[in-house]
Amino acid sequence: NAGSYTATATPTANYQWNTTSNKTSAQNVTCKINAYNLSNATIASTSSTPYTGSAIKPTPAVTVPIPSGKTTTLTSGTHFTYSYANNTNAGTATITITGTGNYTGTKSSTFTITRKEIAVPTCTAKTYSGSSQTLFTSGTGYTAGGTTSATNAGTYTATATPTSNYQWNT
Repeated sequence: NAGSYTATATPTANYQWNTTSNKTSAQNVTCKINAYNLSNATIASTSSTPYTGSAIKPTPAVTVPIPSGKTTTLTSGTHFTYSYANNTNAGTATITITGTGNYTGTKSSTFTITRKEIAVPTCTAKTYSGSSQTLFTSGTGYTAGGTTSATNAGTYTATATPTSNYQWNT
């Protein structure tokens, strides 16, 4: 584990320390094991995820190189923790790992939250009633514009515009 350690060394028979005093007495030696800095870690890629309305928290694998030239996979909660930024709405989100225990430092990676696909809305035909009738209204993922209500018989144009987290599934 990372930290400082003290070992006691005593010269064996026929040997002595190269000092002016205490040539044969036990001496304490302090050694230090530094925590591994996660700046060298690799965060596995995260596939694009559609917008859900809630925070999206992927947990990709995290690996670090080891002296043998191979890699080892770290364990979340033991070696590092995940944190996230901009991970609710469509766009680019950030995942950051922060070292704990024998690991220190941080490393970040990005992933994409895509717009959720929705069906293009349609209007339902109305029959003249002499009163104003709603032709078209906003719905989940889009806003209505143009002529959305009318009284007289005829053809009207309304528009539907997807909001920032949605797109048409055409």
